[in-house]
Amino acid sequence: MRKVISTIVLMFVFLASTFSLSTPAQAMGGFSVSPIFPENQNQATRGFFDLRVVPGERQEFGITINNRNEEDATVSVHLITASTNRNGIINYTSPGYNDETMRHAFSDIASLSPADQGIITIPGGGSRTVQITADIPREGFDGIILGSIRVLEELTEEQMAAGGMIVNRYSFVLAVRLQQTERDIQPDFLLGDVSAQLVNHRAAIVAQVRHIQPRMTMGATANSQIYARGENTPLFYREDVSVNFAPNTVFPFVIANNIGRSLQPGHYIARIQLEHEGRTWNLEQEFEITADHATDLLDASVDVYDVPREWPLPLWAMIAIGLGVLLLLLLIILLIKSRKANKRGGYDPRGYDPLGFAGTGAPPQGGGGRPQAPGGSPPPAQGGGAPPQNGQNSAMDQLKQMDQEELMRLMQQMLQQNNNTDKKE
Repeated sequence: MRKVISTIVLMFVFLASTFSLSTPAQAMGGFSVSPIFPENQNQATRGFFDLRVVPGERQEFGITINNRNEEDATVSVHLITASTNRNGIINYTSPGYNDETMRHAFSDIASLSPADQGIITIPGGGSRTVQITADIPREGFDGIILGSIRVLEELTEEQMAAGGMIVNRYSFVLAVRLQQTERDIQPDFLLGDVSAQLVNHRAAIVAQVRHIQPRMTMGATANSQIYARGENTPLFYREDVSVNFAPNTVFPFVIANNIGRSLQPGHYIARIQLEHEGRTWNLEQEFEITADHATDLLDASVDVYDVPREWPLPLWAMIAIGLGVLLLLLLIILLIKSRKANKRGGYDPRGYDPLGFAGTGAPPQGGGGRPQAPGGSPPPAQGGGAPPQNGQNSAMDQLKQMDQEELMRLMQQMLQQNNNTDKKE
């Protein structure tokens, strides 16, 4: 069974709104991470690497991993390019979507020494220095290159098994910002693909909002609407979404989620408005949802359908079948009760008449059947013909002549008589 991995992130991190040092729980996982700042570190910021770099040079910096446990610790170090996740937050913990306008990704220009790649073992109570090298592009660059160093706790198979369904793995993230110039760069946005896809196993419409400038854009506001082509009333909308954009990244904007059968094939128009520091961007994109794609999404989705699927039979046929089954069950119940009554002595002297044969001329059946003449011999048949067969023919003739409504009324009366008899007994 697949385990659920719960990662607790411990950060010296570049926070969403400000650069600050985060230290409250550095050693919760048994280890901590300290930056080794080079000489070109911006002295105004000490919570992350903020380096002014030179084109064509090799920039070196590092971290120290301290093991505060008595046992050995195993960790791995990862270099990650910052991205924008679908919650509108800058993501330093895992790879995301880079825009095609990104010239230099941090994970492409930075590298670890061969000795620090893979799994690293740190002795109990000891420490380990990890060196990072960044090859700065010769042609230089404007704006910033943003990324992070992530130290992740590695667990053995025995530790994973001992944790059960939930296994805690600790990680420590330290942000890195590389910059060459102070040139002011203004934000700019484009709208990429808009499509229907699964988000958290539910059908959704997602728009790829492209941030095409090498800068951080904090506190932008996004509004969105989805229209059927040719209509003026939005089918779906999402308003006042706060977004922090990493440089040259794609924001997967989830406009409509958990929409179930509202997701119909057709042509649609997505309209998105972005606002930042008094500027506004109006973006629009037409897209199509094909019938096959909608079917595939709904089959894979866990949405609750807002309209029923098609039934294999017409409604009237299903109602008729249901009534027929109900009638059959009633007849079976009455037959069972009638047989039990016969076994207890046949005709009920208190007037119990389960099939309503009273007044039909049908004699009672069973051990209390035909009346006996004095001396024990049955009375002769009248009219010279065959005696009636326990009233069966006349009863069946009456049943055949009844219409459906009368038959249902008769069944209700018989059930009521059965209930009354059971209470008396």
